[in-house]
Amino acid sequence: MPLQKYSEEEIMVELLNFPEWHYKAGSLVRNFSCKSFEAAVLLFNNTAQVARNLNHHPDFFNSYRDCKISLRTHDIDGISALDFEFIRKLESDLIPMSTC
Repeated sequence: MPLQKYSEEEIMVELLNFPEWHYKAGSLVRNFSCKSFEAAVLLFNNTAQVARNLNHHPDFFNSYRDCKISLRTHDIDGISALDFEFIRKLESDLIPMSTC
């Protein structure tokens, strides 16, 4: 079944479950301030594992300890259930163990 593009209202409802994430310029975005550069690299590597497992690849920006993850489903030019699945995986499995 093809992915369906979420409406802005559906996105806002889903985001109520993830207060650290924001909808900005057509993407779901979260900023991190890690305790060290090494912690930021670890966050990147863990994010890469989720991306590989879901075959869904975010934009990841890093400047020393500061990181930003930006998600959107490029195939539909918008936000889909896959973006929120990615966030759930990050939030439940990786972020709690992170030093960010």
